Amino acid sequence: MKITKRHRQAIHLMILGPKGMNQLRVIAEKCGVTRSTIQVWKRDPDFQREYLHQLDQYRNNFEEVALSERKARVTLLNELCEQTEAQDERSVRLKMALLEQIRIEMGEGTPAQINHLHRMVGVNLPPRASSYEEWMKQNRRMEDRPEPVPANGHGSPN
Repeated sequence: MKITKRHRQAIHLMILGPKGMNQLRVIAEKCGVTRSTIQVWKRDPDFQREYLHQLDQYRNNFEEVALSERKARVTLLNELCEQTEAQDERSVRLKMALLEQIRIEMGEGTPAQINHLHRMVGVNLPPRASSYEEWMKQNRRMEDRPEPVPANGHGSPN
């Protein structure tokens, strides 16, 4: 199976979303599929591999996750967050979990995350974004650069 955006949405909801009897219903609802479709996906080896990969990233330090992959994850999490209306306690908890994960993946907080980004983009590291939109603009600008500038000012990153 080729892993699609819907598959990734389901995986992130499986990790961050509600647990228990309603989990499949909520995931199916958010992904626009049936519960039986989610069950079929969960049995697929490619889906299982992607689930384990994403779960590993959630459990480990985000310093090891490539900036491009974090960008894709934040974009997906933001879409899920926008689709989630805070109608009841369960949907509020899901929205809070999604927002918290976006905050974490944007690198809000730890000096280690900031240092990691500095090593990646060198002296041209933009200031910390104050909003999701600003962060996305910064990412687009970084993508337009042909090569990152090494932090030491020489031809190699070390």
